[in-house]
Amino acid sequence: MIAISMDKSRFTHQGIVETGTFSINIPSDRMVEVTDFIGLYSGHKIDKAAIFSIFYGEVETAPMIEECPVNLECEVVETMDFGGKNGLFLGKIDRSYAEKRYCTNGCPDIRMIRPFVITGMIITTGRLESILLRRCQSARPVAV
Repeated sequence: MIAISMDKSRFTHQGIVETGTFSINIPSDRMVEVTDFIGLYSGHKIDKAAIFSIFYGEVETAPMIEECPVNLECEVVETMDFGGKNGLFLGKIDRSYAEKRYCTNGCPDIRMIRPFVITGMIITTGRLESILLRRCQSARPVAV
């Protein structure tokens, strides 16, 4: 199960309500710039599908981004409205997709995928690994 929340005025929100499906597309750090760009604009204003190569899985109503290393195809199990401007969708992951080049021993490998998060600043796995390594190297042993 996975939950997503978004502004009810967003084009994507409307699509999820109409189809009862959605996708989660996990971009790599090579996609920071384009991901930031499309996050700034609503699908009401720009055609986001024209920016990427889109494919559909077995559900057939949840568009997925081919350029993303990992894609999750989901069906809405429950919709929640808490009275604010955002709505929340609880979804069941029906299928997951990842190219072999992003897998190790048949499973998605975060080191190969190199995902990132935008939270006012961009955090990538590479930078996080670097920060953690610096912290570990500068940590002093603790006397027991």
